[in-house]
Amino acid sequence: MFEGVRDIPLANGTPSGKATGVNGSNPLGGRSTDNLIFSIGAQSGVGNFEIDTTDGVSVINTDYYAVGDATFKLKLEDGGSPTNLSTTLLFSVNFDASNF
Repeated sequence: MFEGVRDIPLANGTPSGKATGVNGSNPLGGRSTDNLIFSIGAQSGVGNFEIDTTDGVSVINTDYYAVGDATFKLKLEDGGSPTNLSTTLLFSVNFDASNF
């Protein structure tokens, strides 16, 4: 579990905490990140987690009043695979009121 804040911190105006992955098609070449699709699956607790539509890889919380515990599942899908292979990771977040 890690402590979160209402908004993703910015580094020089760019959201941090970006999702990354590889599709395995050519790990040493230039196509290993092509056609990756990130999405938020089940979520519970406080907050409303989404993938930022401006870059497609940043996880954002759109509930500015969230205080307490939350979980969300981040799904990574290889959209270029004929079988659309995917994996999912569960994240736990605590929005601590003292961080505001």
